[in-house]
Order: sequence, then structure tokens, then C-alpha cells
Amino acid sequence: CRKVFVMSRFDGFKNREIALKLNISTTAVEKHIRKALSSLTAYFEKQYPFNIYIIIFSCLLSTYLD
Repeated sequence: CRKVFVMSRFDGFKNREIALKLNISTTAVEKHIRKALSSLTAYFEKQYPFNIYIIIFSCLLSTYLD
């Protein structure tokens, strides 16, 4: 889960590229990314309950602007 997320968000690989490198399906890549985002959201909601929406919005915005 972590490796897929890092490859997607920080290393700049496309889902198809990740799938080929890790020998998994693109559907599996998407599921891993969703699971990682869900885990991060849960963590930040617990740690910073009032700021989570700002953090999520900032992450999503930076993803779309890049």
C-alpha cells in the first residue's frame, strides 16, 4: 500500500506504470491508493480533527495543479 502510494504521489508514476513495475493490475493499484488515502485521512482526523479538511483540500489541489 505504502509503496504504491509513494510511487504514485511522490515519484510521479502513472497507475499503469506502477502496475507494470509491481506486476499487479491497475485495479489493484487503485485499491492500494484508496486504502492509503483512507488510512492517511483517518490518521489526520484523529491527530488534527479541525484541520483535516484543509489538509485534504490542499493535497487534492496540489495533485491537480501539478
